Order: sequence, then structure tokens, then C-alpha cells
Amino acid sequence: MAIDVRTSRKGRFDRNKYYKATYVTGNKLTSGAIAQGIFYSTDTVAVNVVIFMNGNVQAKQYTVTIETSDYVGDLEPNDYVLYSGELWLVVNAIPDDQNKSKEFNSRPVYTTTISLRK
Repeated sequence: MAIDVRTSRKGRFDRNKYYKATYVTGNKLTSGAIAQGIFYSTDTVAVNVVIFMNGNVQAKQYTVTIETSDYVGDLEPNDYVLYSGELWLVVNAIPDDQNKSKEFNSRPVYTTTISLRK
């Protein structure tokens, strides 16, 4: 839940907040919702629209993949991210270990790829 000052935020200008699913009802934040954390990100895969059939009903699903170098270790699937002013459901969050000097530094350094859908 913190900005990692040891890594560069170059190119990561999108400020996002994330919330636990208990604070979201009907894809809207409940009153008194408390953000679990804040992180800065950039898009790795732009917003994609998939049209699918659900019985006789046609529906759209929006997906996007973002990347952050901030610590979001408590971000889990089914949490919500306030991205570009809208709530998106977290599909998965995959951390990639970037700590090249593990023998000298025991603090983790991760780049986390987060898949969202709406």
C-alpha cells in the first residue's frame, strides 16, 4: 500500500486507488468506503472491447492491463480499482521480481501487472 521510492515512476502517471469488494455495491462505492491503497500505473495493453452472447442477450466486456512498480501486495482478485474515474474489477495481479541485488538488499522490488475488467 505504498509508493516505492526506490524504483522509478517514469512514465507511470495514472493515479489509482484500490478498494476491497466489501466497499462496492452495484459497481458503486458505498458511503464510508476506505481505499486500501494508492498506486501509480501505466497501460501495457489498451482498453479492449469484447462482445459476447449470453443466451439471447449480447453484452460487452471491457478489459485493460496496467503495470505498476509500487507495492500492492494486498491487491487480490475480486478487489476493485478506481482507474480513470471508473471502478474496474481486478481479474489478477501478477508480481514480477525485479530485485537484482538480493544478496545486498532483502526488501522486495516488484513490477506488478494487473488485469482489470468492467
